[in-house]
Amino acid sequence: MELLLIGGLAYLLIKGLKLGDTQKSLRVNLAEARIHQLDTRKMAVILIIRLSIDNPTGHALRMSHPYLEIFEGNRRLGGSLPEDRVYTLLPRQRTELQALTVELPLPGLIGTLLDAPQMIQRIQETGKAGKTLTVRTRITAAGLTVVQEDQVTL
Repeated sequence: MELLLIGGLAYLLIKGLKLGDTQKSLRVNLAEARIHQLDTRKMAVILIIRLSIDNPTGHALRMSHPYLEIFEGNRRLGGSLPEDRVYTLLPRQRTELQALTVELPLPGLIGTLLDAPQMIQRIQETGKAGKTLTVRTRITAAGLTVVQEDQVTL
């Protein structure tokens, strides 16, 4: 009986170490983050974000659809909508994901109303807002959650 208990604990320990290695090895690549549209009707800036995930492990992993949050400093500006979608990350391959759309309310992005006319004009003329933002990506694969942050200038 003791041998069975020790064997079970050893199995769980090894399994836990392997999952920890999986969590450390998955890599989120932010391929593109750009302003797609200035929606004046909704008073929002629509972003398109493209991601790929590297799976350097020797086994396929099932991953839920990523969730994105956009921050300026510590202030959360918006996030992606959750989707009921599952991806299979093939072993030792990069998986390209479908583009994610994030809607940022324009008042939160502008900061002050005095900046609004210049920012709207800049977005319309150049497609750039002149802001550096943090994109926090959260993925869940093999029962583990990986969170990664990237800086982007829009």
